[in-house]
Amino acid sequence: MPGMNANLPLKWLSDGTIHGLTPLAWWLHSFGVIWSMQQESDGRIPTNALPVIEPYRTSPAARSKALRELAEKGLWTTNEGGYVIEGWADSQTTHAQMESKRAKWRRDKGSEPAASQPRESDSTDGSTKGSATVPPELSKGRKGKDEQAKDEQAKDEQRRADEFASEHDEAFATDPGLRYLGDEPAFPTSPNAVVGGAEFDRQGNEVPEWLRSKGAQLDGVTGRWANGSGFLD
Repeated sequence: MPGMNANLPLKWLSDGTIHGLTPLAWWLHSFGVIWSMQQESDGRIPTNALPVIEPYRTSPAARSKALRELAEKGLWTTNEGGYVIEGWADSQTTHAQMESKRAKWRRDKGSEPAASQPRESDSTDGSTKGSATVPPELSKGRKGKDEQAKDEQAKDEQRRADEFASEHDEAFATDPGLRYLGDEPAFPTSPNAVVGGAEFDRQGNEVPEWLRSKGAQLDGVTGRWANGSGFLD
């Protein structure tokens, strides 16, 4: 069955509108694209879905500010019960296109020849008839294309997961900025964004001067302020 993947367009790399977004507005826009693709809602995002999309512990004031920013930039518009990501069909797969792909997949699947069934032995030596034993090499050749593709995909996903784990295990061992909570490794602290000389955390809130002077960042697990020495709040 065809899957779905959200597309973060390459043109965003040179799009001044995207580059000018504050951290929280960028987060809402990007994760909104991913959420809408998962739901096949063609860019429509109900208000009650925002807590799923936004960073943990986003304040209502920060959320409202980011939503106004997206509207002013022409990236989102409001509709009854929520918001709409503008220009959805220009860069994303629509629900109608996905349905068309699924219908084609079902047609193609139905046209594949059925796998040959084991036949009874034609032995005439008096032995009991039964299903012929199929050599493993022939049995393997009877796998459908979809099953083989699934095997390859599973192997590829496992390989990437192993590489990811290996890289992060090494990072936890060498980078003092990655702390441990008990026996479980914590997520890295989230870097602050510097905009116009001011510093903002991952929720779009300005970082107080006393925390900036201590090199504070939001801890990815607890949401508390921390630096290399530990928690600061």
